[in-house]
Amino acid sequence: MAAQTKMLIFILGSAVRGLNRMQEQVGGLRALGERHLDYGVKRADYDKVASVLIRTLKEFLADEFTVEVQHAWVTVYGLVAETMIEAAEN
Repeated sequence: MAAQTKMLIFILGSAVRGLNRMQEQVGGLRALGERHLDYGVKRADYDKVASVLIRTLKEFLADEFTVEVQHAWVTVYGLVAETMIEAAEN
């Protein structure tokens, strides 16, 4: 699980750093989504990760976890997850 956590942090960090270049990241995210299908990851699993991510950010950021920050993270994770899910389902 520690390796998976590190990979999630890496992917989300890359997505945040490349927000203005999301098109460049689509190919890698699609490939990642296809691999996750092979691992048995289901659509509902992405929602579980989103929930844990938001709870964790809220806990660690405390007062700095504003509505705007939450919205930004939900948006970024949503873009990543939807790209991966789409690749896995097609």
